[in-house]
Amino acid sequence: MEHPIKAAPNVVSGKGLQKLLDRGWSIVVICHAQPDKRGYNWYGEWSMRCRSPDQKQELYLITARNESEFRLFKTANAVISLLHDHGLHFASIPLVPGDERVHYKEKTGRK
Repeated sequence: MEHPIKAAPNVVSGKGLQKLLDRGWSIVVICHAQPDKRGYNWYGEWSMRCRSPDQKQELYLITARNESEFRLFKTANAVISLLHDHGLHFASIPLVPGDERVHYKEKTGRK
């Protein structure tokens, strides 16, 4: 996978993700490899980036250990877990390489 990471200013860690979501940013889930269903689980390769409300800025989700390494998710369950852990109440997971799905934090009274 080609890495569009340029420098630290265009990345966000898991810790910074919640702050962005609370300010109206969205999460884009990107499929990088054809998923494979094994039993009841889907295995593949997904990454995420955050998009500003005006859609002019994007920050790539990185690993906590390395600012120049994408955080790659190997299962659909891991994608769902991260979205849920950050207060999103739905998950749409792309199953075609190159496809993307956008997620917004709902502005409801739910917690």
